[in-house]
Amino acid sequence: MNDPLIALNTVADLSARYGGTSVVIPALCRAVRDNNSDVNSFILSARVGDLEPSECLYRESEALVRFPQGRSFYQELTSLVPKESTSRTLIHDHGMWLLCNHQSASFAKRKGVAHIITPHGMLTPWTLKYKPWRKRLAWYAYTGRDLANAKLLHATSATEASGLRRLGLKQPIAVIPNGVDDIESANIASEKSARPYALFLSRIHEVKGIAELIEAWKSIHSTDWELVIAGPDQQGLVRGKNLPANIRYVGEVSGQAKVNLLQNAALFVLPSHTENFGLVVAESLMTGVPVITTHGTPWSGLVEHDCGWWIPISPRELRETIVHAMSLPSETRRQMGMRGQAWMKRDFTWQAIGNKMADVYRWVLGTTSQTPSSIQS
Repeated sequence: MNDPLIALNTVADLSARYGGTSVVIPALCRAVRDNNSDVNSFILSARVGDLEPSECLYRESEALVRFPQGRSFYQELTSLVPKESTSRTLIHDHGMWLLCNHQSASFAKRKGVAHIITPHGMLTPWTLKYKPWRKRLAWYAYTGRDLANAKLLHATSATEASGLRRLGLKQPIAVIPNGVDDIESANIASEKSARPYALFLSRIHEVKGIAELIEAWKSIHSTDWELVIAGPDQQGLVRGKNLPANIRYVGEVSGQAKVNLLQNAALFVLPSHTENFGLVVAESLMTGVPVITTHGTPWSGLVEHDCGWWIPISPRELRETIVHAMSLPSETRRQMGMRGQAWMKRDFTWQAIGNKMADVYRWVLGTTSQTPSSIQS
């Protein structure tokens, strides 16, 4: 039997404070290697972050996550990719702008290793305007060249892929969404709270539209509903603030507490200015909760599948849509949530996503000549 192909996923940090990437990168690697015996996928993270030690056993060849132990990121890459395995190894780098991203690209170029980049939304117009001088400096120093030299780019939506083309990038793009766990399988009761609430669950950052959401909610003056805000407050936008009685901040949540919060919500709201995917939207739909989100996210399918609202980025539209959603009978919202859940189970399971990515890996490494259906040339 031939040795398996190796997909070495490189990333700066897997800490939860970095949002969805801390979830989707390990999940993608597990999905690839659990369902494709000819592909071994694992992670090299520049920093351990808040992972449990049991997830970072460098000494075990089958560990999901590796990390440098007293060596530079580049030296670690050298030790993990011996010369004799370069033809069956690819580097799949996640994120943009940082030195470790450049080191992955430099290593791949010098050693002749195939190189894939997933920007994870870090090249959207809004993101490029955020702290632009740093990004301009990195672009001209190395990021622009590293992107141009990549053999393939991975976008999590057609919208993100179009944005990459507008930047002048010519290589093939694989459009493969993130997956979502079947949260329903946890068998947690899905009875809604006596007092219905709309849920915002994400990093609390200006890009997520949290300020606009709070202002819209204040103008509604509802005493029957409340807005629950959950997530790490990275910019001090809600923590310690004098919020109205019908807005409750519960801090960062994870595990079963997060699942409970999702399943008990009557409505999920994410008014982001930009998202390359928006994992929490998929998670909410998987738990049977209808979603309100904006045109800054790639979730136009909410309208097609009648399981939510996809609206312009506008305070007026946000307020009016929330009021409309709250006015619907609870049974109507429940039916919308069930349609969303069926959509997630059909198109967004990790097994299906892992198989699509494995097909891309095989194609990049030349073990198959058939172009995967996810590839845009």
